[in-house]
Amino acid sequence: MVKKVFAMNRIRILILLLCFAITLVAPAQSYKNAWETVVEACRADLPQDAIAHVKGIQQRAKADGNLHQEMVAMFMLWDLQGEISAD
Repeated sequence: MVKKVFAMNRIRILILLLCFAITLVAPAQSYKNAWETVVEACRADLPQDAIAHVKGIQQRAKADGNLHQEMVAMFMLWDLQGEISAD
């Protein structure tokens, strides 16, 4: 009986961990899609569009409390704005 209860608890824990992992992956995927949009704008030589997309990523990262994405967006903005002012 104890082994059966332990096995059930183990299954519940695994399900909870799986659900938690899925919630962590979903935001990362959405940032990945957003960054792909920025890359496409850069490839098309549309720096103003890329800047607009990066600013959106930065705002969303700030709202999500995602410091890593916010810093990446900040550095990307510096780079893109440097390209525009160099012309």
